[in-house]
Amino acid sequence: MDFGTALSSLRRGEYVTRKGWNGPGMWVHLQKPDEGSKMTLEYLYMRTVQGDLVPWLISMSDLLAEDWVIVLPVGRAQPLPNQPLFEVVSKEEADAPGAA
Repeated sequence: MDFGTALSSLRRGEYVTRKGWNGPGMWVHLQKPDEGSKMTLEYLYMRTVQGDLVPWLISMSDLLAEDWVIVLPVGRAQPLPNQPLFEVVSKEEADAPGAA
């Protein structure tokens, strides 16, 4: 999907990644501030390969890419040290016959 579609997914609370990114476990999410937040506006943040969460600003190549996919959770509420909170699996892969 293109980034416009990925942004719509982010606005619905989903997590997205690019197939073209070569690091495992990377994803982007939209943070919506709540009453406990220091931030007052929505922003995007990314999970890096190392497991760090950082603010994210899109590059031109990411903006124009058409390989965005939705990331699905792997079934635990909190990440383990050095383990991804999410498994990078597209919805198409998850919905395929025989998928776990």
